[in-house]
Amino acid sequence: MAHGVFFASGGQHGSTLVGLVPDGVASVTLQYPRTVSRGRWYKPAVFPSAFTRTVRVQQNVLVVHVPRGGLEAFAARMVWRSADGKVLRVVTPPGLRIRVSTSH
Repeated sequence: MAHGVFFASGGQHGSTLVGLVPDGVASVTLQYPRTVSRGRWYKPAVFPSAFTRTVRVQQNVLVVHVPRGGLEAFAARMVWRSADGKVLRVVTPPGLRIRVSTSH
């Protein structure tokens, strides 16, 4: 299981994202861009701002509330860390290129 397994449930005002990750992952940082593509034939979803959320993993499971609809609840970039903070893996969907800015 290199990328984990994730499910989202919710409506347009918020969703719950549930994930299953490999042994050794203690926390996951989820990064969401301001603009999310909905495919070639649809207008992108534009949100007030990008945001980042870090959640602890318990028994290989993470659960987090995301203030976005079900289609946009999946993070554009995830950073998996061990208990000592070491980055184990950075996961992005295939073909997705994003730039995450840390400046405000």
